[in-house]
Amino acid sequence: MVDVQLHVDDILSALPHTIQALEIDKVDIHSDYCVGIKTYKKNDKALSGHFGIVPGTRLVEAALQTSVFVPMDNAVEQDFIALEILSAKFRCSVKENDTIYYKVKRVGMFGAIHEYECIATNDSGYKVLSCRFRCK
Repeated sequence: MVDVQLHVDDILSALPHTIQALEIDKVDIHSDYCVGIKTYKKNDKALSGHFGIVPGTRLVEAALQTSVFVPMDNAVEQDFIALEILSAKFRCSVKENDTIYYKVKRVGMFGAIHEYECIATNDSGYKVLSCRFRCK
C-alpha cells in the first residue's frame, strides 16, 4: 500500500533540478522505502544518441533522485548530496516504452551519511539495475 504518491510538480519542488534534468516521473512513498517510476518515451532525452538504449548513468541518477524521498526518522531539512557510488550492476537494457521501477531503501547510517540500496525492475519484473550508494 502506498502511503504517499508524488508527481512531477511535487518532485521538482523537492529536488534542485529543472524538468530537463528530472529522471523520474512519479514517486510512491511507503513506510520504509520508496519507488521512483519512469517511463522512457520515444522523444525522451535519455534515448537520443545512444542507439535507443538508456545509458547506465541515467539509471543511477534516477536511483539517486528517488533516494531523496526515502522516509527517515528525525529527518532534518538539509541539502542532499551524493557522496559515492559503492556498486552498480546493469542487468538488461532499458529501451523506448520501458517503465522502470526504482525501489530504494536506506540500509545503513554512519553519522550524517546514509547508505542506500536500489533494485530497479522493468514491467516484466526483470532486474535492470542494482546499486548501492552513500549520500549526505
